[in-house]
Amino acid sequence: MILEELKICDFRVISNEETISLAPQVRDGRKRPIVLFGGLNGAGKTTTLTAVRLALYGKHSLGSSVSIREYHEYLKDSIHKSKKAKIQKNAAKIHLTFSYATRGEVSLYTIKREWTANGSKVHEILKIEKDGKILSLTYDQCQGFLNELIPIGVSDLFFFDGEKIAELAEDTTGRALGTAIRKLLGLDVINRMRDDLAIYLREKNTASMPEQHQQIISTLKEEYDVAYAAYEAALNEQSEAVRQVVAIDIDIKRSESYISSKGGAWARSRNEEQVRLEQLIAEKKYLEEQIRTAMGAGFPLVLAIGCVKNLLTQLEKEQDFKKQSILKASLDQKVELLKSSLLQSLNDKQAVESAISNAFAELFDEIEQIDIVHDCSERQFNRVQLLLENIIPASRQLMLDMGKQLADIQNQLDHASENLQRAPDEAFLKDELEQLRELNEKRTAENNKMAVAKDDAKRALREAMDLMRQMQKKEQEFSANFSSNRAYQMAQRSRELLNDFASKTTVNKVKQLEEEFVKSFRKLARKEDISLQAQIDPKSFDVKLLDKQGNEINKQQLSAGEKQIFAISILEALARTSGRKLPIIIDTPLGRLDSKHRGKLVENYFPTASHQVIILSTDTEIDQNYFKQLSPNISHVYEVEYFPKEGNSEYLRKHYFGFKMTEDTEIKEQELAEDVA
Repeated sequence: MILEELKICDFRVISNEETISLAPQVRDGRKRPIVLFGGLNGAGKTTTLTAVRLALYGKHSLGSSVSIREYHEYLKDSIHKSKKAKIQKNAAKIHLTFSYATRGEVSLYTIKREWTANGSKVHEILKIEKDGKILSLTYDQCQGFLNELIPIGVSDLFFFDGEKIAELAEDTTGRALGTAIRKLLGLDVINRMRDDLAIYLREKNTASMPEQHQQIISTLKEEYDVAYAAYEAALNEQSEAVRQVVAIDIDIKRSESYISSKGGAWARSRNEEQVRLEQLIAEKKYLEEQIRTAMGAGFPLVLAIGCVKNLLTQLEKEQDFKKQSILKASLDQKVELLKSSLLQSLNDKQAVESAISNAFAELFDEIEQIDIVHDCSERQFNRVQLLLENIIPASRQLMLDMGKQLADIQNQLDHASENLQRAPDEAFLKDELEQLRELNEKRTAENNKMAVAKDDAKRALREAMDLMRQMQKKEQEFSANFSSNRAYQMAQRSRELLNDFASKTTVNKVKQLEEEFVKSFRKLARKEDISLQAQIDPKSFDVKLLDKQGNEINKQQLSAGEKQIFAISILEALARTSGRKLPIIIDTPLGRLDSKHRGKLVENYFPTASHQVIILSTDTEIDQNYFKQLSPNISHVYEVEYFPKEGNSEYLRKHYFGFKMTEDTEIKEQELAEDVA
């Protein structure tokens, strides 16, 4: 299969009709498989993938549980809404042309899906052309033909985006992989057949019961149908709320992008900046007052800290001199009294006097004379000491802290003033800001609806399951009477055969999938990871990663990039296991990869993933370096550019973020020039 051409008219951000060539083209004598689409987030590049899926699968492109009402609501919301037009369009169309080979014969098909909205009603038309002739099929027959031609379960392995990669990358239960494998093998069809047989057995069993028990089961069945219908309705409401939130998020991003481009980020904070500026000015005045108060207290002494230290040293010496002088005078008086008392009672007065003088000689040494300059009291000395050791250091630290605060406030004042100068008047973007506010309110309301619907669905499901258990209990009371019936036995054996077929088919395909995964992973992984092996449980579909010694590797310990490489390897392995030759469309493929893993994907995956590879990328994923590396395999490029004033996007051919396509010879000349430089 090759996707040849896509025509989009008034669909989502596309206004009027855009014709996009998707078929790989011959360049320099060789067909190049890659068609590269570039676009900023919100510009509409994903519209390409959405349009292809919608053209092929209609309602089922939104999910298996989507109702007709939800689908029609989606179609109505998808009609382009112009920002300038007074009368909005009420119709849109998607035409997808592809070539498909059956038994060696290639035919050209064109799917024409068009719809018109009149009030709350939507009228959809689906037609299929084969080799230029309209097929005489009804809507349902057309959709059934497409589902048979390219089953949606298989296309999920070829048309995928970052969300699908993330789902497989983060899956630790095997649920996501199990769903993919079941669709690949058609096990979902087998499950439906088993369920249909179970319904048949239940109905036949019920018919053989007494009328009284039939009435009881009939009542339980009616109650069950009501409960299950309530469960499905709640699920539909939840999925509709999810869809609305996704659509609103796109509108919010687009609105924010436009507002930001017009200085709206500053406009929205203008009043806040003004209030903040006034607060900063008040803080600055208060701090300056505090600094002036500190300058009038002990801080000036910090400027003469050397003199203050010399003063304290002088005062310490004076205090010591005074204490020693007082002590010496007191001792002299006591010694004289002692001498006088002893000399009166002793004969050798001279010896006594000499002995006393010698005993106190050390105390009577001459005191070093100090000039008393300040002659301050001990209380005054303590105050000076406290000033130097506590008050002055504290004043110095306080002044330093306040100086830093003042500098920080001044810096904030400068920035706030610059922001105010940048900000346009909020009235300039009043309508856009009001629209953004309304979108955020709608998003909150839809999130609330989603939570309520989820709770309602849980409650209804519990009620339905309880009623089902009651029915099964009643049925089991009479199942023995019916089990001898030939039809029952045939149906039961068919169910067993389907179970056995599904089990054996799964085991065989899982083994093939393991082998394909190893090939893909070795091609994309770094050298140190090449020895990695994989084991897939055929029942739970849980994937075990093993190192070369056979030890299990915890997937949770893998980096985000390694998980994404794992997921892409699984998708490629699933695609190869399917045996289908389909194009690959991949949206935002490099989001969480580091440079090494990105290089591996660009070098070893994109050029060989399929005979036709359509890549939808931002400028930060396939940048100019990777663009240059991919150029030998690129057929042609498109850049999707969004025009905020008009509210629409256009596909610009031969442009990719300003980097035009070059021929191989030009690329070689550029490389040669760079080498010479």
